[in-house]
Amino acid sequence: MLGLAFAASGFGSLGTQSVLSRWLAQDLGHEVPAVIGLISAVMAGLAAGALWWKKGRIHSCPYRALSVLETWIGLAAVAGILWIPLVAKVANSWAGSAALSTPEGVLQAALICLGLFPLTFPMGATLPAMEQIAVQSYRDSRVMGWVTGINTGGAAMGCLAGAWIILPSLGLVGSLVAFGVLNLLAAACLFSRSTSRGLNEEFAIPNRPGNSEGRTRILITLFLTGLIGLAYEVLGLRFLSLALDNTAYTFATALAVYLIGSSMGGFVHFAWIRSKHPWDALAWLTGTAALTLVLSVLLFTRVAGASGERPGHWQEWVLPVLVFVLPSLVMGAVFAHLVCLARNAGLRVSHAAAVNFAGGALGALLMGVILIPAAGFKIAWTSCVAGYLCLTPHLRSWTWRVSVLLFFLLIPMELRLTEPPPGWRVLDFLPGRIASAEVLINDAGERTLRMNHRLQMGGTSATVPQRRQAHLPLLLHPDPRHVLFLGPGTGITLGAAIKHQGLRADAVEISPEAVSMMRHFEPENRAAYRLPDVRLHVADARRYARVSTNRYDVIVADLFHPWQDGSGSLYTVEHFQAVRSRLTKDGLFCQWLPMHQLDLQSWQMIARSFLKVFSETELWILHFNTDIPVVG
Repeated sequence: MLGLAFAASGFGSLGTQSVLSRWLAQDLGHEVPAVIGLISAVMAGLAAGALWWKKGRIHSCPYRALSVLETWIGLAAVAGILWIPLVAKVANSWAGSAALSTPEGVLQAALICLGLFPLTFPMGATLPAMEQIAVQSYRDSRVMGWVTGINTGGAAMGCLAGAWIILPSLGLVGSLVAFGVLNLLAAACLFSRSTSRGLNEEFAIPNRPGNSEGRTRILITLFLTGLIGLAYEVLGLRFLSLALDNTAYTFATALAVYLIGSSMGGFVHFAWIRSKHPWDALAWLTGTAALTLVLSVLLFTRVAGASGERPGHWQEWVLPVLVFVLPSLVMGAVFAHLVCLARNAGLRVSHAAAVNFAGGALGALLMGVILIPAAGFKIAWTSCVAGYLCLTPHLRSWTWRVSVLLFFLLIPMELRLTEPPPGWRVLDFLPGRIASAEVLINDAGERTLRMNHRLQMGGTSATVPQRRQAHLPLLLHPDPRHVLFLGPGTGITLGAAIKHQGLRADAVEISPEAVSMMRHFEPENRAAYRLPDVRLHVADARRYARVSTNRYDVIVADLFHPWQDGSGSLYTVEHFQAVRSRLTKDGLFCQWLPMHQLDLQSWQMIARSFLKVFSETELWILHFNTDIPVVG
């Protein structure tokens, strides 16, 4: 019953986090601070909650104390239906239409951290509270592996069930209620157990030799392993974005695999490693962690490189397993082992967990915002491997020696994740903060822009239809003066607009990497992005349409890849209403659709949503092409 309650806690908590992150992404966009900052905000809240917790903080009985925390989480999840939209609205009003990398955007991200705090704070306190209960139940101080195994396993199931079953069936509001109710049921279970076991049951931790040894070293190792662990999670997700289609299920599947590995690592520590010599076991674990990072990336590059241009359904599961299972398994065991070391050294478990969570909050930011864009994938990967090698307490472990040998053998090797199509070569490559952009060129001099090695974002071979995407809506308006382009990509469509006299243009592109690559598409894009009458905004199109105060005669929405995570929000009634609010009285909105990427059901859904907002609608064919049909 106790294990079931711990698993239900993880299931509900992670499910709530996934729903809130998707809800906030709809309001705030998919820009880097909104995505990476959300991960760091969750980890920071967990760290604060763990630091605050201590025995007797809420109640002398740990069962009732944990019951209060679970009740807090459940009620906060249900109340999120009201306070999350309010927080997002206030944050958007403060930041305006500016990109989230501006000072206004940083203020917005800080407000989101505060908005999530009522939920993440009690979640952080649950782990040390569970450990305290498990110590009393097992009469053993080395039970953190069992606790993390049960709780993280439940979180993995919540992640999968939320993405594949609960969220599609119940929607955002219904899912929040369902996950909140699950935490409330866990609270009721724990409260009933406290009544049956009494209030003052206590287990005295036996004194072990060397309890005061190496406290500072343990805390530093906890912080750095948390930093490396979350940094590698962000890096692994970026690896997967280069090989998979990044649908709404890709991130959930990858995160679930990561959590399953961590859960398995906790159980491995509880069943086998906790009885070993503590420092010898730590040396073996850190060496093994470095070794698994090397092996996982090598296997991933081989399988992803052989997969071709389009991944199969089996790869949506196999590639995340290759990237995450072995490293996260060892990481889960490392965390459990370090917490046991901290307890035996006289440190509070809550402080140990807080230090690890704080390292994770910093690691996500360092990897996603700084290291990958500045140094690239290979340096980011080798930094994680070198970090674990440096944390080894002594050099007698065979895994450490093998890891060092492989590390130095592989440093000269080029880390190739995918190959360009036959007949093409890479002209430029930029590993950005949220996506990787590359420009390919063939022998005929044709250039094309790809994001994450997979998404075609336009090119010079289709210059005529791309220019027509601007000319058709502009010619249909009697006197266009101000036009907005959502998703300009290569800038070729934007460049066509400058041929219309007296026209001012705004363009909103979510990817700063795509903006940096526009120079490779001159003269086809006529260098429009550098003209004084053209303003280029790096922001999410949904957020810009919602918070901008500008009015436009014509708005043109480019071809958005419909299967991409987040792109579905660009076809909703709410987004179309936001676009309509940006139009002048006689304004015109043109939404281009890639028919070759839509099935009949998706097409009908988009059409119904569009007609609900725009009753006077016409359907236009962009060009006569049965292979890549496009309509507006």
